[in-house]
Amino acid sequence: MSWPEHTYNLPRFHAVISACKQLDSEGKQITNDAVRDVVGGGSLRDISPIVRSYLEHQDAIAQFDQLKPDFAHLLLAAADDAFKTMRGHLNKAIKQSQSTAEGVSANYLEREREQAEETARLNAELCSTRQQLSASVKATDVEHARAEALRGEIGSFRAACSRQATEINRLNELLANAERQCNELNTNHKAEQKRLNELQEREASRLMQIIDNNAVKSAIEIQKLNDQLISALADKARLSEALNTIKATKSLPERKSAMSFRRTLSTSKR
Repeated sequence: MSWPEHTYNLPRFHAVISACKQLDSEGKQITNDAVRDVVGGGSLRDISPIVRSYLEHQDAIAQFDQLKPDFAHLLLAAADDAFKTMRGHLNKAIKQSQSTAEGVSANYLEREREQAEETARLNAELCSTRQQLSASVKATDVEHARAEALRGEIGSFRAACSRQATEINRLNELLANAERQCNELNTNHKAEQKRLNELQEREASRLMQIIDNNAVKSAIEIQKLNDQLISALADKARLSEALNTIKATKSLPERKSAMSFRRTLSTSKR
């Protein structure tokens, strides 16, 4: 089993591993942020490799945890012997390391300070990023609401345009029908006007012919009346002459002759 280089900081390593086990036992998802919340802070740069290694060797760690109670007494005995053996070496090493302890401690403290500053900087950046993300989400929600409103307006506008297009088509059809009817009426009017003109011309011709015929008949009648008038005047003249003759003679034979003349005249008129 290989562990990341960050295991040099054993307290942090054990704290991260314990946090992962706690989250796993609680049935929660093991993430870098969740582990850092359980640990109580720290740099994601240090926590992330340990979490990734834990997730990679999670099954082996679970098996080891199950075996720990059985080997506890053996480990304690071996640890006691090793502790006694190592104590001598440790005392010697302590003496040798005391000369370098101050330098190592200073470097360790400096590194811890740098890590703390880096952690503070990353936390500040994370806070700023979260604020920016929150503002961006709010702006996105506002834009989404505006987009939905615009979608509704566009839908209403399209429906109105569709209704107007339908109405325009209906009006165009009515206009086309009206134009056809006007054309038909104009055609019928022209035909009727032509027929009326022809009837007027025929009627005028017939009336002129009737007038001409009546004029001829009237002239003939007038001529007949004139002839009858002339004949009547001639008869009147003959009658007057006969009356004068009768008055002059006053003889019966002459009167008979005059009466016979009248009958003759009357017969001739018939």
